[in-house]
Amino acid sequence: MGDLLTNYLQQGVFLDKHDAIAILDTYNNIYHIVLDKKNYFAPLKSQAILDIFLEHEDTRMYINANSRLKYHLNGNIQDKITVSINKGNFKYLINFFYLHQHDIYLYCVDVLDDDCLYLDIVSQTSENLQKVKHYNEQKSLTNMLVILSKNSFFKYDIEKDHITFYKDFQMTKAYWELKVSDFYRYKLVEKDIDVFTDFINSMNAGEKNVFDFRLKFSEHKIPWISVLYDISYKNGSPVKAFGIIKDIDEEVKYKLKSERDLLTGCYNKMTAEDLITETLKKDLLKGTCYLLLIDIDNFKAINDNMGHAYGDLVLTTLANRLRGIFREVDVVARIGGDEFLVFLKNFKVEEVLIERLNKITEAFLNTYSDGIQKYQISGSIGVSSYPKDGDTFTTLYKKADAAMYHAKKQGKNQFAIYKNDMETAALELQITRFETIKRNSCQFIDIQLCFSIFEILYSSHNPNETILKVFGILGNLYNIDRCYVIALDWESDKFTHQYQWCQKGILESVLTEITITEVNSMVSLYDEKGIGIFTNTDNLPKDIAEIFQQDNIKSMLNCSIQKEGKISLIIGYDKCSTKTSWDTKTINTLVFLAKIIAIYLISKRINVLV
Repeated sequence: MGDLLTNYLQQGVFLDKHDAIAILDTYNNIYHIVLDKKNYFAPLKSQAILDIFLEHEDTRMYINANSRLKYHLNGNIQDKITVSINKGNFKYLINFFYLHQHDIYLYCVDVLDDDCLYLDIVSQTSENLQKVKHYNEQKSLTNMLVILSKNSFFKYDIEKDHITFYKDFQMTKAYWELKVSDFYRYKLVEKDIDVFTDFINSMNAGEKNVFDFRLKFSEHKIPWISVLYDISYKNGSPVKAFGIIKDIDEEVKYKLKSERDLLTGCYNKMTAEDLITETLKKDLLKGTCYLLLIDIDNFKAINDNMGHAYGDLVLTTLANRLRGIFREVDVVARIGGDEFLVFLKNFKVEEVLIERLNKITEAFLNTYSDGIQKYQISGSIGVSSYPKDGDTFTTLYKKADAAMYHAKKQGKNQFAIYKNDMETAALELQITRFETIKRNSCQFIDIQLCFSIFEILYSSHNPNETILKVFGILGNLYNIDRCYVIALDWESDKFTHQYQWCQKGILESVLTEITITEVNSMVSLYDEKGIGIFTNTDNLPKDIAEIFQQDNIKSMLNCSIQKEGKISLIIGYDKCSTKTSWDTKTINTLVFLAKIIAIYLISKRINVLV
């Protein structure tokens, strides 16, 4: 019998909760009587061959042969069975169940009072079991052992410095044995090395504690485990530790899922605030702590122009970089769409803080491209410190926020450490920022339309029909008379219409070919982003106006696409009936969709775009 189980049953809570306990070990074909306060098991020896115990107990049971103990041992019962038996003037309640992962059965005996209900196996209804109220506590305890049967066990030999793992209570079935040094080499997750070291040091010092860490049982199995243990001594010094290993992987993952931002895996705002508040309350901080607020500059441009899916990819990438900069003990959280928080514990040297801040700015400074336009993001960081700037989360957050706005005001892509004069400046900046948002509130695109067009393009198997279908949708929605794609023929160096859609009554373009010189003259009137917006084509230079007059174009919106440094594609929208001012929302939406169409054509390698 293993020392851990013997001590647990004989000295723990079961001592006062059961009158007799025996363990039936089918693997070694023995039984072991752990406890017998009422002399129930007389005249059995405390340990012998299992068959002797089974025959002894079966003679006491007045139920049918199918309920004999040996029958249930062969069947490996999973649930607890309750049965009553007589012995002389006493009546007993037997709780008998199988610890299925270890081939161990527990046989727990309790004396029944005269007014208790007798139960047999065939009458174990939930209603009857509820009537045995006097024994509810005993049942709860035995059920607890069934749960514990899912655990593994270990023995740590302090002198030899190695750990042996077992599947059974008796610690007879060793399945893994390693030196402690091997754990550091092969079996530990790097971030859990410090916890494992504390675990070993505590056992060596004779200190009892509970530790949670991850262990690499195999290449694909790295669960979270919780270990608790007891110590055995020799001449006053610890020589061995016996412990239970509980698999808490599902529990930890569920907890992490509820505590963390689902996209990035960082803590969410509520959890971060709770962790920081608890840390500040415990008064365990031995050095200066810092609260960092990090806001991604220009992230909206990524979302608006490259899509939310790409924006999510950017966020997860930045979150991974952020976690790589800080320690396991630090709190890293995503507290908003494009805002992160970091709480650094016990930093004694400010130079180390500055080094971390510089790493953040480097990690966040990136340029992204949709193949047509480039977008640059960076990070603005505000910092407050404990205890100088406050001793509560709210105070530290408020001052870090003021410092962050100060960093933005100085030009973004930098950090600012809080000073007393920053809060007033931050308030002024927020007011200015709000007014800017109001002024620019009309500058957005029709997101729903863009998503719909995207789905149409990328779910179609016929690109030619799809382009015309998309143009038809846009033409009817925005009262456009002609939508088209003009592409460069790289061999002839001339532009021709590749796709063209016209409203009913509007003729197709008469311009079968356009020279590069003519295109360059027209593109020279576009803005720096390659977009041409013309409300009245009569106001254009004469040579260009004459070209448009051939197609009776009154107003026009064009978007040019470059390839290898040359204009290779122009997507255009013409109005031939009236002269029209293009509103900002329409412009943004049509330009964005032109880029989507261009990328689609390039990805499909259609016509001259190969």
